Amino acid sequence: MFTQTINHTWHAAHSLPHLGGKCSSLHGHTWRVSITIAAPSLSADGILVDFAALKKPMTTWIDNNLDHALMLGAGDNLIPLLDLDGAPSTAPLLGGKEVDGAPGAYAFTPLAAAFAERGQRLFVFGRDFPDVAWPTVEGVAQLLAHKAHGWLTEASSRADVYVASVTVHETDRSSATWHNTDPHPAPGYADMALLLANQTERVITAVDAHLDQEYAALIGSTPK
Repeated sequence: MFTQTINHTWHAAHSLPHLGGKCSSLHGHTWRVSITIAAPSLSADGILVDFAALKKPMTTWIDNNLDHALMLGAGDNLIPLLDLDGAPSTAPLLGGKEVDGAPGAYAFTPLAAAFAERGQRLFVFGRDFPDVAWPTVEGVAQLLAHKAHGWLTEASSRADVYVASVTVHETDRSSATWHNTDPHPAPGYADMALLLANQTERVITAVDAHLDQEYAALIGSTPK
C-alpha cells in the first residue's frame, strides 16, 4: 500500500456561538489541511497521482472560497446582519426592515450591504455545505474531504486510488481528521463494464458447454 499527502494553508475567521466560551466570538486562524490518498500499487510512471494535478484544484477551490473568508453556521445570529441572503425569518429580529408592499422581503442592514460591496467572503456551513451545520475544525475537515473526492477524480483516472484521510489544523495544537471508513473505492463505469463483460462471457461459455452436451446426447441417442 502506498500513500501520498498534499498540504495547503489559508487564513480565515469563524465563530462557534453554540459552544459558548471564547470560541463564540469572531476569531481567526491560520488553517492547514493535509489530504492523504492511497492505492495498493504505483502507476507505470512510479507514482500514485501527479502532485501538481491534485494540488491545483484543491488550492484553487480553497483560495477562492475559504481564504480570508468568514466561516459561519447557518444558525448563527450574525447571518442576517452580514449576509444579503440571510434567512428572512430572523431578519426582523436583527435589524432587517420589511419592504413596504413586498411581504417577506427585507432590506438588510447597512453592515450587510457594506459586507457585500467590499466583496467580503462569507462561507455558510449548513447552506453552502449542507452536511455540516457549524464551521468547527471537524466540520471543515468533512467539507474538504467531500471536496477531495472530486479533486482526485479530476486529477487521476485510476479506479484504485482513493482519499484515505483529511486532517485540518486550526492551530498547532488543535486538529481534526476525517478517516475513510470504506477504503475500497466503488468501481467506475469502465470497471463495471469490464465486470459485466466478464460475467457475460462466463455465462455464454457455460451455455455453450451445456448445449454441446445436449447435442452430443441427442446425436448419441438417434437410431442409425
